[in-house]
Amino acid sequence: MDLSGQIVGTSIEPGQFEAAFDDGTGQLTLVWLAPDAIPGIEVGAKVRVRGFRCELDGRPVIHNPRYDLL
Repeated sequence: MDLSGQIVGTSIEPGQFEAAFDDGTGQLTLVWLAPDAIPGIEVGAKVRVRGFRCELDGRPVIHNPRYDLL
């Protein structure tokens, strides 16, 4: 997938950083396996993300997406 949109929420869990992403048609969760926040990924940031979409607990997720800040 290759999507552009906005970060609408973030959270840090042990060993992973999650961001809620909205492209205007719906939301999905971006998950990085990282101990801390990801540079530039914060609420309100406009980003382009690329990666493979899967489902986790019934919600769309992209693990370790590539991203560009817009």
